[in-house]
Amino acid sequence: MGYPMARNLMRAGHEVAVWSHSGAKARQLAEAEKGHFCQTPAEVGAASECAFLCVGDTRMSRQVILGKDGIAEGAKAGTVIADASTIAPSASREIGQELAHKGVHFLDAPCTGSRPGAEGGNLTFMIGGEQAVFERVRPYFEPMNSGRTSR
Repeated sequence: MGYPMARNLMRAGHEVAVWSHSGAKARQLAEAEKGHFCQTPAEVGAASECAFLCVGDTRMSRQVILGKDGIAEGAKAGTVIADASTIAPSASREIGQELAHKGVHFLDAPCTGSRPGAEGGNLTFMIGGEQAVFERVRPYFEPMNSGRTSR
């Protein structure tokens, strides 16, 4: 998940586990905002009820979620993974199906607003997935989007 998105969650009072390929930046953010720094995405999955990610492309998304030390390795049954990346719809469906075998829920949640929207908590998410799953984790979306989430 982008740093501004994580920062908004922490400032809204949520406990946030942070990981990034840029470990130093993630550690700095976790220390500055009282988050929990993680060495791997699997650690984020183990520490999370809902894990967000926002990466550059489909390959990266698949790797962070399903790859070695991916979020799914640490996630417990019932965990929700919300992918805010813009990836191929067919890949989202495949990832969701693989996660379902573990009892992990998946929301395809690409967003618009770029960095200024993320920094200001004004992102708009277009969410695909089960309504009940979305409703359960809606409070995590709200600090990032000022209540403008469509399903």
